[in-house]
Amino acid sequence: VLSALCESSTMYDVLGLEPSATAHDIKKSFRDLALKWHPDKWFSEGGPFEGLTPEEVSDDDRDRARAHWYGILSAHELLSDDARRAAYDDTTVNQGRLLEELRARHGDAWGPHCQST
Repeated sequence: VLSALCESSTMYDVLGLEPSATAHDIKKSFRDLALKWHPDKWFSEGGPFEGLTPEEVSDDDRDRARAHWYGILSAHELLSDDARRAAYDDTTVNQGRLLEELRARHGDAWGPHCQST
């Protein structure tokens, strides 16, 4: 049922955005995702459980949908605050880019033990 859920590596991924997203992009993406993932919308058109009754949805699926919703809320909260977003970018996004550049330059010599987030 929840095949649309995927592992996201950054808060930008959670909102389906690039790190260059504007404040308007963040707000719009959050609004669009809230129309689908807010618990009040789960059984509505476009929601993750569209066409199902509450009895047809397992507790595990509800828990995954709830966790996804809280991930969306957290990403929006962090990325909407300029100071927190800048700190996040410095510690997460930019480090991931650096790791990718090192892998591109050094290939396997960089080693599989180093995974970007």
